[in-house]
Amino acid sequence: MFSIQDLLKRHAIPGLRLSENRRVCAEILTSVTGVAISPKSIQISEGVLSLSIPPVLKSALLLKQTEIIASLQAEGISVTALR
Repeated sequence: MFSIQDLLKRHAIPGLRLSENRRVCAEILTSVTGVAISPKSIQISEGVLSLSIPPVLKSALLLKQTEIIASLQAEGISVTALR
């Protein structure tokens, strides 16, 4: 008989990796801008980082896009563009 603990060890928890990637992205974006960005406002899909933030803040992030992408790739998150 298998226990739940054994099953969880063998199978990854759905959404855990995505939530960790969003948290890391939020930390990097917050360090670059100095403004707190919530992980809930971040979506990663097919190498594109989409942000649900005010346009003024998004413009500031787009100016530092290359720095942000380099930091994300250093953390192992493959992002090619910001939206």
